[in-house]
Amino acid sequence: MDLALMLVALANFILFVVLLVKQFQNSGVVHGLIGVVTCGVWTFVWGWINSGKLDFRMLMLIWTTLIIVQVVIMNILRCYSPWTPFFMC
Repeated sequence: MDLALMLVALANFILFVVLLVKQFQNSGVVHGLIGVVTCGVWTFVWGWINSGKLDFRMLMLIWTTLIIVQVVIMNILRCYSPWTPFFMC
């Protein structure tokens, strides 16, 4: 399960970098730097706002799905951690 989480996190990072490059190319340096400073939150929002116009809706759907999968895997692993109290799962 840890390997799956690492692979999903790596895929999320790769998609973040791909979208960040598109953001720098299409919206300029200011939007790109805001995307870096906000750790990808603005890049994600910007991607959905411009996905229809710049034709990368499938890329955004994949990235959104991977984020959801990563959150689910993280919550599953939290329940199997020896430091998690029994009432938190």
